[in-house]
Amino acid sequence: MVLEMPPTSPFADVSVLTETSRRDILAAYALGIVEGTSETTFNPMSITREQAAKMLTATAAALNMETEATLPVFEDASHISEWAKPYIGYMFDTKIMGGVGENRFDPKGGFQRQQAFMTVLRLHKMTKN
Repeated sequence: MVLEMPPTSPFADVSVLTETSRRDILAAYALGIVEGTSETTFNPMSITREQAAKMLTATAAALNMETEATLPVFEDASHISEWAKPYIGYMFDTKIMGGVGENRFDPKGGFQRQQAFMTVLRLHKMTKN
């Protein structure tokens, strides 16, 4: 597969990042794994748990993995964005991501580095099966 990369990034706020980071974001954007928070803004310094669920599910889909799932009942389900529900369902079904305790997902909570490491590791292990 040849990746068709846009010639320039549509996101003005990634100019502060390293060239490698900008290129990685552009590649993930071209693959449909990430989107901006607007047409010209990426907001690279902050990722919510529901955004991470979407990115990880999009990565699984790009790897031709089945990504159908239903959202479990969380106490804070009313705080989950409508667009994020299928992605969070997939993350929960596959045990790539779970709740944060007390039957909550904390969709608007920050996605921390250690969480990113563990979820990418779990997704990677799934590709080996």
